[in-house]
Amino acid sequence: MVFVSTLPSIAVLSAVAKEPEKLCLACPGSYPAAYSTCPRCQLPLVFQHVGKQWCIDSLIGRGGMGAVFAARHVDDRRKRAAVKVLVPIAGEGKAERADRMARFQREAAAMERLTHPNVVQIYDFVRERDGSLYLAMEFLEGPSLAKILKQRGSLSMREAVDFCLPVLSALEAAHKVGVIHRDLKPDNIVLATVQDGKSQVERIKVVDFGVARLKGDSVTDAGQALGTPVYMAPEQAQGGDIDERVDVYGVGAVLYELLTGRPPFIPPEAPNPNLAVLALIMTTDPEPLRSRNPEISRSLESVVLRAMCRDREQRFRSASEFASALEAALAQPNEVAWTRPAELPALQLPSAVAAAMTTPVVRVPKALRISLPPVARNSGVSVVAPSSRSSPGVPPVQRPGASSSSAAVRHVMAPPSPPPGSASASASASNLRAGTSLAYKLLIASVYLVLVGVLLVLLLVDRASCR
Repeated sequence: MVFVSTLPSIAVLSAVAKEPEKLCLACPGSYPAAYSTCPRCQLPLVFQHVGKQWCIDSLIGRGGMGAVFAARHVDDRRKRAAVKVLVPIAGEGKAERADRMARFQREAAAMERLTHPNVVQIYDFVRERDGSLYLAMEFLEGPSLAKILKQRGSLSMREAVDFCLPVLSALEAAHKVGVIHRDLKPDNIVLATVQDGKSQVERIKVVDFGVARLKGDSVTDAGQALGTPVYMAPEQAQGGDIDERVDVYGVGAVLYELLTGRPPFIPPEAPNPNLAVLALIMTTDPEPLRSRNPEISRSLESVVLRAMCRDREQRFRSASEFASALEAALAQPNEVAWTRPAELPALQLPSAVAAAMTTPVVRVPKALRISLPPVARNSGVSVVAPSSRSSPGVPPVQRPGASSSSAAVRHVMAPPSPPPGSASASASASNLRAGTSLAYKLLIASVYLVLVGVLLVLLLVDRASCR
């Protein structure tokens, strides 16, 4: 009887022991399913098998919103997939977590609507028992346009247009089913090697629908600027109403960079370069392409500038119209079909952007960029060197609606000094350096004298004890 009564307990223990665990692919190690990140390396944990179809092999990459793993099909090991996992962010609230999960689901819904050879294909969207979300999609091998630009610099007109025509074809299909990408940039366009029948071919693929907008979706983004600042359309940067023409602008910005080797807008030196570049997009026009690359035809230049016009009513009405204009520009390089208006009204800046633009950037003369002794640092004087950025990299995404506290700068509290190029400035700097050196010497000498005094006292005490 006792043996029979203990059977249920043994069965429960056996079931608990077989509960699937999550793996860390870096340590390596295994943890209970309730864990989301590795306690040692903070790498996202993942189940060995996702959705009973995909077996995780390795980590491909990790970003601020999620991690992507390489996986193989359980039944056909030759079929590969890239599995994207939504990663929890430390300190986020329930509302932020729910918003990110909703956007992740919208990404899956956007990809499910699309079946196009130039769009990355979705395989599965899985919610595991612990609540984590997994998106299995086509595994792509090949460089992004960002990597090609980094390796080769600007491209020829024919090659740059050939890269963008498949993107426009994919966008035309997306817009017909109510999907607006909103984040077109060289990083999100991949020249992938895919299997076409019995042979392998290179094909352009549009990826990352993480901030895509779906027509008919109840989720609203009013007042939010979602995307990458450098490639945003002006109305998108403003956080206003958008339509398919934001993607037309995005392809124009990508083509601009392919032809010139530089993005249309470079983040300026400012307390908040994200907001500063958004202000430039809403108030100014990009520099003409021929001023950066004279080999570009006038016809192609006019097509790109029209796609990027601040007034969206002046842009191409659709991706297919943009594609037709590109083909015509290559066929007739001297025919200019559109000229940018002499005056275009600037868009009204959101309050956060306007506030950031009025915050001055304080530059410290080179002669005064020195290390102060500890005593001077506590006296209310702070010297702040300007940003050391030397390359026009693209900063991470930031919403203009966020707090403007990040745009604040520390001001130099030191008294006014002569211009750095004058003789008096050099003399002041020399005197300050001399004073600093003297202060350190006096400090070292004082410490030395104290140590000598302590040794003498110890010797006297030792001699007195001997007596």
